[in-house]
Amino acid sequence: MSQPHGHIDPEPINGLPAALHIRLLQVQRWGGESELREFALWCALSAIAGKPEMLSTLRSIRNAVQRRDDAALAELHIKLGGSAASAGTIGMRVNPAGASAFFAVFGCTFPDPFETAVRASRYAREYFEYREHKYPPSPSITGDPAAEAHGEALGRQLDYLDQQLNVSQRFA
Repeated sequence: MSQPHGHIDPEPINGLPAALHIRLLQVQRWGGESELREFALWCALSAIAGKPEMLSTLRSIRNAVQRRDDAALAELHIKLGGSAASAGTIGMRVNPAGASAFFAVFGCTFPDPFETAVRASRYAREYFEYREHKYPPSPSITGDPAAEAHGEALGRQLDYLDQQLNVSQRFA
């Protein structure tokens, strides 16, 4: 069962919410590499909705993943590396939501499937958080919309993994 939406796990494991870390380990155990990579792609897609320039890159990554073409993934990782450096230095100051969406896509190119899941989920959550963060904050807003968006994104990620675990366990 996932956490209530809007609840941010108070005790992260290596910077990852504990509930998400545990589920990723379970998916790794039950489903393996392909399910972790599918989760990473799903997270990245949620962050780039409405951004066609990133969608073509994500399609290239998905094609490499589906073909299990590690060389193509490595090539995409190198190709996107320069953009990642720019996104980290300039993008996070100018457009943090856009930079986080890019990092979610870039996270899908790492060689280790567990790392791809961790990175893509982290940056997708950050995308939703930055998207809701208003400058300057409105005094009429009660609560923290950025934290609520982060918690809702985490809830959707946990629900997705729970569904994957239910499917994996049924066919184990």
